[in-house]
Amino acid sequence: MALAAAMLWAMSTVIFSRMNNHISALELNLFKALVALGLFGLTLLITRQIAGDLPITAAMLFLASGAIGIGLGDTAYFNALYSIGPQKASLLKTSAPPLVAILGLLLLNEQLGWKSWLGIALVMAGVVWVISERPSNGENADVKSGLPLRGIVFGFLAAITEAIGVILSHIALTQSNITPLLGSSLRLVGAALIIVIIVLIKRQKLGAWMKKSNALRVGGTASLAVFAGTFLGIWLQQSALKLTAAGIVQTLIATTPIFVLPISALIGQKVTPRIFIGVAIALVGVFFVFNPG
Repeated sequence: MALAAAMLWAMSTVIFSRMNNHISALELNLFKALVALGLFGLTLLITRQIAGDLPITAAMLFLASGAIGIGLGDTAYFNALYSIGPQKASLLKTSAPPLVAILGLLLLNEQLGWKSWLGIALVMAGVVWVISERPSNGENADVKSGLPLRGIVFGFLAAITEAIGVILSHIALTQSNITPLLGSSLRLVGAALIIVIIVLIKRQKLGAWMKKSNALRVGGTASLAVFAGTFLGIWLQQSALKLTAAGIVQTLIATTPIFVLPISALIGQKVTPRIFIGVAIALVGVFFVFNPG
């Protein structure tokens, strides 16, 4: 499930990175949260998963997880995507799994064996090896210019907030009977609320992109990315978090940059032998994570 989420997020990452000239990072995140929330709400109605006796503590944890991990985290990530491109933004976000593992150890007493730690290290090494390659001619000017401070700051903020959001969600899922589908919906409610609060505080005007001639194409493209990366991706992530340790789930999801590369190749970016070496290292790491015994 976590690997499937990684692949879906890779696709949506590449799509979202191309929204730079159309919609701001904050508004894109609000659009994403509202569309995904509508999809989750419809799915809840179809599957007849009614909240019923919803534990207050678990509900608050999900709301906080969404506000921090999606509302703040994805806004930071979109800013990083816009600033330094999908490959280097993904690299910075790979610092999330070690943070999740450390938080899981400190807060949840999740003990990872040496093979799991080795797997985490190998996955991280493979991802870093691939993403740290010099940009090809297919990448944009912002990526070629290096790693601007703005992109670095937003990339690390995205990693930190994602780690906190994952831990809060993991606690809520494992200590309650709330389904991953309902939990994902609550996270998106939290995300939408915090984004609206930020918009009100900043007094930011919304909807300018909708008045442009390409609004239908931009909205449709963004909606496709939301369906794949947010709706299906978050649902799969939450399902995985209910079944295994948060550190392992987040490590597998950290392979997203590996999947970004072939998608990037399809749109004209060069794939080098270094990429294949990095993929091999990361896949060996995934094997160790899956087989910690």
